[in-house]
Amino acid sequence: MKKILGIAVITLLIFSNTASAGKWGEGELQLSGTALQGFKNYIRGGYSKKPADFYVTLDGTGASYWTCGEGSCKEGDHINDIKVCERQWGKKCKKFALRRVVKWKNGINSGHYKKSSFKSKWTETEIENKLNELGFYNN
Repeated sequence: MKKILGIAVITLLIFSNTASAGKWGEGELQLSGTALQGFKNYIRGGYSKKPADFYVTLDGTGASYWTCGEGSCKEGDHINDIKVCERQWGKKCKKFALRRVVKWKNGINSGHYKKSSFKSKWTETEIENKLNELGFYNN
C-alpha cells in the first residue's frame, strides 16, 4: 500500500512540474497597440477589480486577461487560460504577467517583483515608459 501511495505522490509531483513548464513566455516580444491597450486596462483594473493573469500572443498582436473581484485573488488555470487566448486570437499564447508583475523574460526583464511591477494609479505614459524600459514596447 505504501508503494502505491508513493508512486501516486511522485506521479502528481512530476505532472504538476510539467504542467507549469510552458506557461511563462520568454524571448523577444513587442506589444502592438491592441495588446498595449489590453495591458493598460488590465493594470488599472477598475472598481474593485484586481488583475489576476495576462496572456499575450507570441507575436504581441493580441492579449487576453482575467481580473478578480473583491476578496482574495488567485492565479487562474494557465492551461485553460492559454487555450482561451489561443482560440480568441488563432495564435499561440503565453503568460505575460501575474497580477501587476510582468514575468515574461526577454534578456532585459528578469520578472523580479520590484523591477517588473506596475501600479494601478500610473498614467498611460508611465505604463508605456515602464514597458519600454523592460523591452516590450517601442524597441
